Amino acid sequence: MRRGVSLVAIGAFILAVVAAGALALALSESEAQKEFQAKGCVGCHNGQIAPDFKGVIAKLKSWATKYASLDEAVASEASSFSMPQFKTAKNWNDLMSKMPGITDELKKFFEQVYAKAKGAGGKAAGAAKATTTAPAAAAAAAPKTVTVTVTTTKSMVSTVVKTITKTVTEKEILTETMGTPTCEEGTAKLVSKAAFVAAVIIAIAAIAVAYMFMSARS
Repeated sequence: MRRGVSLVAIGAFILAVVAAGALALALSESEAQKEFQAKGCVGCHNGQIAPDFKGVIAKLKSWATKYASLDEAVASEASSFSMPQFKTAKNWNDLMSKMPGITDELKKFFEQVYAKAKGAGGKAAGAAKATTTAPAAAAAAAPKTVTVTVTTTKSMVSTVVKTITKTVTEKEILTETMGTPTCEEGTAKLVSKAAFVAAVIIAIAAIAVAYMFMSARS
């Protein structure tokens, strides 16, 4: 048991040393630029035939905003490369293998540039999404003004159109309780008189029918 634990500890220590060594070998931008020049890359990457060192970095950062990986970027962009020998590159490693003078340190440096730009781009996209979502949510929750036109009959001879404006939320329903229509004073008198006359006529008719019935029995 103790021997197994010791082997695990030794393995972890070796991995830690390897990781620390890899980090130590990572080039800074100034060191990578010196390496770029020392290996003769500037013979083609001079800003005329191909992008210079700064231009290569800018290109990698641009790729980070458009492509999911360096392999995808090379596969999509290879046909537009200015130098014919690089137009047939299928992926990132294929492109690097065609580059004369490229070193593992430079390759790793360029990969780190892309990875950092990719990470920063993802954070920026998330922040932008949050910024645009908040106003949209606020707008959805804001009260809205609804205008409703209600037409009611006020009397037998007149019609009134009334416009009601009320601020409500999306979940509210605009309602209005209308009272029982009332007649104008003159119209009410006419109706009352007509009802009285009708009652008199009905009474006379009833008396006449009763009289005729009594006469017939006699």
